[in-house]
Amino acid sequence: MDEVLKGYKISKAGIIPNNWTVKRLKDIAIKVSDKNSDISINTVFTNSAIRGIILQNDYFDREIANQKNLGGYYIAKTGDFIYNPRISKNAPAGPINRNLHLHEGIVSPLYTIFRLNSNEKIKYFEYFFSSNKWLRYMKSIANYGARHDRMNITNHDFMNMPIPYPKEKEQDKVVEILSIWDSAISKQKKLIESKKLLQKELMKNLLNGDVQFDGFTDKWKNIKLGEITNFYLGLTYTPRYVKEGIPFLSVKDINGGKISFDNTKYISSEEFEKSTKNAKPMQGDILFGRVGTLGNPIVIVDNNPFCIFVSLGIMRVNDKAYNFFIKHWMNSIFFKKQVHSQVAGSSQKNLNVGWLKNFRLKLPSISEQRKIAEVLTSTDKEIDLLKNVLTELKEQKKGLVQKLLTGEVRVKI
Repeated sequence: MDEVLKGYKISKAGIIPNNWTVKRLKDIAIKVSDKNSDISINTVFTNSAIRGIILQNDYFDREIANQKNLGGYYIAKTGDFIYNPRISKNAPAGPINRNLHLHEGIVSPLYTIFRLNSNEKIKYFEYFFSSNKWLRYMKSIANYGARHDRMNITNHDFMNMPIPYPKEKEQDKVVEILSIWDSAISKQKKLIESKKLLQKELMKNLLNGDVQFDGFTDKWKNIKLGEITNFYLGLTYTPRYVKEGIPFLSVKDINGGKISFDNTKYISSEEFEKSTKNAKPMQGDILFGRVGTLGNPIVIVDNNPFCIFVSLGIMRVNDKAYNFFIKHWMNSIFFKKQVHSQVAGSSQKNLNVGWLKNFRLKLPSISEQRKIAEVLTSTDKEIDLLKNVLTELKEQKKGLVQKLLTGEVRVKI
């Protein structure tokens, strides 16, 4: 049993301060079941655990909803809360997010929409549903059924969710405190975006030879990518997975210029030795996405063995090119324009090696390539530092939300 400290009590919502009450969700909100019967709305929302309420085609990069079935979708107005029962690592009971768009949209009938009563502090409850205070209740009433990735909860049980309820003045103070962190997070995001724009302009000038550093006067050569690189593809078959062994990566395992081994699968050492050399990246190779997520290059800086699926590709440069220069070029508009010209209009986005070999770029001397790569790598590091600060701010806010929304830490009123 949880220890109850002085000034606190056990309630249906867990341990809360003595002067807090508990209300059911149905006491402070109404469930919204307005359907798009006349199919007058075709803006479909998706509730993402990380990105909140977003347009479905932005999330999936295409329309998922069947246009013929939109009449059964629910209408979500600005300010409405939307619950998605699909569970994930980031939302173990499914996410609850608020529609912050300035227009209404529709959501899958699998979702639940609720609207707070007009006298409730909407921002306070927006913070509450970003906490994990309600997760234990959801897990206690869920019937997972045949779908292990989705919470199966009745509307009655959902609207009976117990919610710890402080006095209005305390709600206001909590919102005031958390808004300070929101402001800091927003400013940090803008700073990162500003830095990215400066980097983009710098790349445009440096990678096209428009601006040269002092001491470099050699004329740049216009060449095909295939003249300076060899390409290798990953495995075209799916090997037998094991619990331990050699990491087997797909395009989902590279993001933000880094390789993630958090959710990787493994193949046996024997399977690894049997696989073709194409699927075995080497130190110094450029790893990139060629199916789905295109480009996103990473220079492999260590020699730890791993194997790749066909959704990834390997680029191995010869002595005419510097791998980090090519990596930065692949992040530039010069590479992306050529990718777009090949895949535009295609339902299945993938990079054909034949196309890649014919992509054109301007190439300076090796020494100038190294100088340019050094400068651009420096800007990458500056952006990474800014992102680290953003991550820290988000973690601080997350901790504050958990402590303030449960009454573990009280505010002075």
